[in-house]
Amino acid sequence: MLNNDFLIAINAAIKAGELIMSVYRSDDKSVSSKEDLSPVTRADMLSHKYIVDTLSHTPWPVLSEEGNPTQWSEIKKITDTGSSTHWMAPGIL
Repeated sequence: MLNNDFLIAINAAIKAGELIMSVYRSDDKSVSSKEDLSPVTRADMLSHKYIVDTLSHTPWPVLSEEGNPTQWSEIKKITDTGSSTHWMAPGIL
């Protein structure tokens, strides 16, 4: 049986995927730049925020390319929020 934290993480991933797809189906596929000038899509940021907000109620730290660095010693799992940049920002990469 999965513990509650795993269920929270699974549901966060499902919801983040739904957010990515809602952006994909919308007319607003805006792309901006991170500090290192690499592209980041609206879908990246929406899914990142949802996952971080949801997992903030668990003991798990989050490492995300869209977020602020955290201590590596705290990281237990690494995830990519959906890699929507490649298919939402064609011609940029």
